[in-house]
Amino acid sequence: PHFVKYYSDYDDLLISGFASRDTTLNRRVVTCVYSGENKIYAEPFDFTSNGYSREHTYCHSWMPTNPAQSLPEYNDYHHLFPTNQNQVNALRSNYPLGVVVTVDFTYLDCKYGADANGNTVFEPRDEHKGDAARAMMYEAICYTTVSGNNWGFPSFISGFIPYGQDQDILKVWNLADAPDNWEIARNDYIDSLQGNRNPFVDNYNYACFIDFNDMTYHAEGCNMTVNELPIGAISIYPNPSNDEVSVSFNDGVINSYVVVDLQGRKVASANNLSTSSLKMNVANFNAGSYIVVVETSKGTAQRKLIVE
Repeated sequence: PHFVKYYSDYDDLLISGFASRDTTLNRRVVTCVYSGENKIYAEPFDFTSNGYSREHTYCHSWMPTNPAQSLPEYNDYHHLFPTNQNQVNALRSNYPLGVVVTVDFTYLDCKYGADANGNTVFEPRDEHKGDAARAMMYEAICYTTVSGNNWGFPSFISGFIPYGQDQDILKVWNLADAPDNWEIARNDYIDSLQGNRNPFVDNYNYACFIDFNDMTYHAEGCNMTVNELPIGAISIYPNPSNDEVSVSFNDGVINSYVVVDLQGRKVASANNLSTSSLKMNVANFNAGSYIVVVETSKGTAQRKLIVE
């Protein structure tokens, strides 16, 4: 339960109060979260004149209550973000988020096209993938609890989109793109308005314990976050890289590692190492973000690796 702040007030509260920044000539700038476009405008911000929208990351049409604009689930700021309307938001429509393999359309850093299974999906820029995943997870857990309906990710969206949202991709994004300072500050700011928080921003490992299809609890969690080592114990450098990467552990030996891409596919691995440092060649990796999962004598660590 929380205080409802309305969709119509988003420009005054979220745009002016948090999401926008100062720029030159007494103007301000706001970023489209999906594409990375920086929109410069003069105050006050107006969605229509600037060609922007308040994107429901958990799509309106997916909501089991099909709520009117007066209901909390429609207005909840935790899953509403500013996006370019015609080039980005209209393109995403109510398609699931996923990894585009065959590109039909791009706008700056977002893509639209077919995934590895041939299903049409929308792929946001890397910097927003974890944010989008946690926003959708928040909406699912919040309103399953409050409304009594099952807000699990749909397995069948419509006759036109006869497939659903892949939760495994969102869980990979959640781990690969952990909450940064901007997302943490945004969670604090929305808490000051609504009086509630996105728990997956406070601890992204919570996502490991939920099946977001049927909204059931999984006690075993994610295997690769068990015995997570503290930040700094494992170093990966240079990062970003396009050639060779050094991986080192300052408190024991590295036993093995595996590198996973954002589709959850293993792209590299090594076992039986027993070394405190190693070199990893990434020259043949495609440009993008990866998760490096390192098994050590003291536990497991996962780090994000960017290949340019």
